[in-house]
Amino acid sequence: MRKPKYIRDSLFPSAIENGDLQVSGEHHQLISNNRSKKLIIFFSDTVTKQKQFNFWEVGNKLSAHANILFVKGWCNSWYQDGVRGIGSDLDSTVKNINGWMSKEGVKEVFCTGQSMGGYGALLIGGLLGAKIIAFGAETLLDIPHGQYSRKADRLIAIQHQDLSISFKSGLNAVLLAGEEAANDIYCAQRMLSVPFVNVHTMRYVGHDPAGYLRKRDRLEPLLLDWINGSIFPEMEEFGRALEEKDFPENFYLGWCAIRDKDYPLAITKLKTAVQLYPACDEARRLLGVALNAEKMHLEAFEQFSVASALRFRAQSHLGMANSLRFMGEISQARRAYLKIIKAFPENAPSHYGLGLCYIKLENFEGAASCFKNALKYDPKNTTYSKRLKTTKSIIK
Repeated sequence: MRKPKYIRDSLFPSAIENGDLQVSGEHHQLISNNRSKKLIIFFSDTVTKQKQFNFWEVGNKLSAHANILFVKGWCNSWYQDGVRGIGSDLDSTVKNINGWMSKEGVKEVFCTGQSMGGYGALLIGGLLGAKIIAFGAETLLDIPHGQYSRKADRLIAIQHQDLSISFKSGLNAVLLAGEEAANDIYCAQRMLSVPFVNVHTMRYVGHDPAGYLRKRDRLEPLLLDWINGSIFPEMEEFGRALEEKDFPENFYLGWCAIRDKDYPLAITKLKTAVQLYPACDEARRLLGVALNAEKMHLEAFEQFSVASALRFRAQSHLGMANSLRFMGEISQARRAYLKIIKAFPENAPSHYGLGLCYIKLENFEGAASCFKNALKYDPKNTTYSKRLKTTKSIIK
């Protein structure tokens, strides 16, 4: 069992006095706006540093338009025990936030967050009757290889394992899931059954849709329009991952099988996924990984090539380069690695693969230089360090 990064006594200082919410506490920060009757609650992801909160910059900018409340968990509990300090448990957290809103005359509450924070926004926002935008939220807890199963501290019992059941009567929510995150797509499909929830998948986006939008200066305008009552906009990234009902499960099970190193099962599931949604570059990339593991390099090369054509990214092109090298096409593999390095200079596996090509070409000095570069960007990789040591011994 993982232990939390910091453990406190079970009794946390209360942030509520006579119905007033203190400006700051260990797990929250309030920015009041006396001119507004709106409240935005930003839920942080898995444990952040003390006194730090996700969405800090965006939230501060939006404080000109609404009251802002940043919250975080005291451990990776997925907000099953609420927000310590604001409440002693989930129910008292919701009660105290409602009490503060009533006292301050707040009429509308909005909740948002990413990953664990997205789950928290859906859970606590649902109990508050809030309007919600959740990014990359795993709404079914403790699925194999999921975020909760890998990161939860498990100090608090799960009260709401499946949000599609907890809120089967409905949620006023938008859920965005990246199509490169198989676990998120699997969970997102379950939320289609919840009344009033709008679920969208985003092509070429991973577990961090909020970060994707923030890097493109689109997150703040999106949230501002949202609290001002605008209809959620169409996005060019919206994909079709939920249009074929059998795609999410096959995609997710194939991803799990790769993590379990059950490559024959992964091939079976991912071939089905690719047939159902041919334009999903991540399904094709994962299929290529499984095929290479089973030494089916030509088929792997074909999957990586299509994935790269759909979207040029380091992982897909690296798979293509590796497949070429496995098939003995050293010169072509070398060109492919160089193309990745030109676009992504800090991609350590590409430097390493290029070095392996130079080994085949008996250019040991060139290989050593590549292995040094690989270690520069991934200094703890023992495979790279051992290969560099062996190559240096050959040069001597």
